[in-house]
Amino acid sequence: MKWRILLELTETTGSVQTREMVTGDRPTNVISPASIGLSLAESKSILAAMQTQLVRAQTDGYCDHRRKCSHCGSRRAIKDWRTRQLTTLFGVVQVEAPSLQCMPLWGCLASNCQPAG
Repeated sequence: MKWRILLELTETTGSVQTREMVTGDRPTNVISPASIGLSLAESKSILAAMQTQLVRAQTDGYCDHRRKCSHCGSRRAIKDWRTRQLTTLFGVVQVEAPSLQCMPLWGCLASNCQPAG
């Protein structure tokens, strides 16, 4: 028997993304404690992959939301991209997140220009 686990992400806009998390196979002609269900190592790997995908999707959405200036509504320019480490309940997840250009007219604070981290 072959199997796969998919993660479906639905944006607030209604767009749907489907990501394949993991695939596997199990024998059906022999069942033993070692071959039935997931192993502890497989389940930890699946959970880590799912956490990484969810955190990255949430970070992408958050950073996109933060690009819109709360005062004038225009999209702020990206200065650069940096790798950030976010600590979650299930471990550290590395994400790529932008540093945003401040809007000089409103005198943005430096902390407002660092959307994820």
